[in-house]
Amino acid sequence: MSQNRFFSKVQCPFQSAAEYQIKVLGWLGQEWSDWFDGLTITTQTESDSEPVTVLTGRIIDQAALHGILRKIANLGLPLLAVNHLDSQATDAQYDKPKA
Repeated sequence: MSQNRFFSKVQCPFQSAAEYQIKVLGWLGQEWSDWFDGLTITTQTESDSEPVTVLTGRIIDQAALHGILRKIANLGLPLLAVNHLDSQATDAQYDKPKA
């Protein structure tokens, strides 16, 4: 049987915990943080435009990321951006041996 061309033998770098920044159009308060798995929530507002909510934090894997995106969709918030942040510095703090 031939190999499925959609699957890679190489481990995807996005299958482990990483820092993400997700931007949505609309306002969410910090009280939503627990529902969004502890992500930090900030709101950017400008006088002539709608507020933009930014969710930032460490997400454990792709399944958790998809779960958060599903919650955003269920709230009806337009998704503006999903950014995988360069987490080399943050990876170092999680991977440090305990002294």
